[in-house]
Amino acid sequence: MSASSRGLAVVTGASAGVGAAVATRLHASGHPLLLLSRRKEPMAALGLERAELAAVDIKDTDAVSSALEAATARFGPVETLVHNAGVMSLGGIVDQPLDEWRSTIEVNLLAVVGLTRLVLPSMYQRQRGTILVISSLGARQVFENHAAYCASKAAVHSLCAALRLEAAPQGVRVVEVAPGMIRTNLVDSTSSDQLRSEYLARRAHVLEPEDVADVVGWAAELPAHVSVRELHVAHTHQQ
Repeated sequence: MSASSRGLAVVTGASAGVGAAVATRLHASGHPLLLLSRRKEPMAALGLERAELAAVDIKDTDAVSSALEAATARFGPVETLVHNAGVMSLGGIVDQPLDEWRSTIEVNLLAVVGLTRLVLPSMYQRQRGTILVISSLGARQVFENHAAYCASKAAVHSLCAALRLEAAPQGVRVVEVAPGMIRTNLVDSTSSDQLRSEYLARRAHVLEPEDVADVVGWAAELPAHVSVRELHVAHTHQQ
């Protein structure tokens, strides 16, 4: 597919980190964009043309639906959906507030379900589309003080498998990208200063957001009949 004929790409959590890098990468490949994040100014600062910017809470399905309607009216149906928005609140099972568990599950899992349900009918009708979900190595390997995060990502892994089972006969591919440690501000949602500091001290060998964006872009731009189902991506030195 030529760059000029690429369809609309939707990226969540697009104001910083991996989301901003993915948006920039897909823009360079010729995709018009719908960028979703709670903060509009950082998305505008990316300077990407042919982009709808929506300052929404990804958990607000009505707001997300309205943004999607505006973008598809301008650019046509969604060709590529990148679920990137996420939180990583660290804590022990006993000590971590239950509200942080709820927020983690709502953002990392339920918001993925909500937005996916909005785009699938059109993809099914057209018998094509790509859904990429940024998961984590933590979906398969549990780390200390990561119970809520890893549990949410393990659920995302199962969701991807279930979605693939339903979507594949409709010509829609589902790609789970599971990175290791990345140089982002994801850990900022951790309320414990001590746990946040300990995590950052261990972050010696990390991927840059652009590294993950390159993987996402590569998977998204493969021929439509080729589906790379799961990609584990980490810094070579990360064990």
